[in-house]
Amino acid sequence: MPDSGSICFAESLDARPPFGFAAQGVPFMSKIFCRLAPALLVLIFSCVAFGDDFKSLTIPAAGSETILVHNGQFMIIRNFTQESGSDRGFVSATRPPTSTDPADTTVVLTAAILDTSTATPEIINNVVIAGPANVVFQCGSTGGNCFVSFKKDSN
Repeated sequence: MPDSGSICFAESLDARPPFGFAAQGVPFMSKIFCRLAPALLVLIFSCVAFGDDFKSLTIPAAGSETILVHNGQFMIIRNFTQESGSDRGFVSATRPPTSTDPADTTVVLTAAILDTSTATPEIINNVVIAGPANVVFQCGSTGGNCFVSFKKDSN
């Protein structure tokens, strides 16, 4: 009969860590990585897939920006807006080399004015310009800043 008040330790009670950190087969960090790797890959590829190649420019009032579209390329202008003002900004295209003849320049798009006081918003048009071309984004002189988003791609 055991002594009263004594504690009996059995051999079946091992001193094992309670969370399973012991190196049994595959290490713990490898297990975590194998479980999280598919989720990380989905997140990485979704950023690449939805990022697209559209670029954005903010042009100050009365400012301009010129972009060259090479032969075999085209440019898609998705958005060209202006904050306010009476003089509208515009997008013009010229065949390179740039000539001084105004007849060689074609205005392909005017800026949509963003004005919250009107009940109906202006329509924002899309334009595709085939290269070779010099594309000039000109912001209006009496308005606010202009914003443009575009993408250049190969044929």
